[in-house]
Order: sequence, then C-alpha cells, then structure tokens
Amino acid sequence: MLTDRSLMTSVYGKCILVIDGDQAMLRALGKVLGGEGAVVTTACHAGEAVLHLTNPRERFDLVITDLRMPVVGGVGVPATAASVEPRSTGRPLQVGLMTP
Repeated sequence: MLTDRSLMTSVYGKCILVIDGDQAMLRALGKVLGGEGAVVTTACHAGEAVLHLTNPRERFDLVITDLRMPVVGGVGVPATAASVEPRSTGRPLQVGLMTP
C-alpha cells in the first residue's frame, strides 16, 4: 500500500499507462496503482505503448516507463507522449521515467 497521502489521492481515478519489459514489475505496479484506484493499462515494450498512446479511444493521465526495454527503448516514449494532443485538461501528458 502506498503511504504518501498526496500520491494516493492523485492516482485515484486516473488512467495510467505503465511500460516495462519485466512482466513481474508490470504486475506489481498494476496491482499497487490499481489498488489505489487508478485504471492501469500495461505494455511490455515501447512499441506496444505507442499503439496505446496513438489510439484515439484511449486516454491517459500519466505514463510510467522503464528506460531499458527490449524492441524500442523507453527513451522514445516521452517524445511520443509529447506529440499526443493535450488531454481534456489542456495539459500535456505527464511521463515518469524509471530504471533499475
């Protein structure tokens, strides 16, 4: 369970795309974020994430990506996210980077 109250409040009801080549990490992040009320979509590589990001039927409030992944590295994800039109809030999509 997350202990930072502001983080718990901020993820509740948000749509989050989590990208990581490690399936165990995807499951863990999905479980933690989903347990705090986020709607979580996962992708196992950046190429799959790009499909989600460019799908007009999918909207995300936050993308969390690993920098070191197979196929296409996570470095390209922020650029793709920046090219996606701003959300209904008028703000650009936020991207969080992680690496082991």
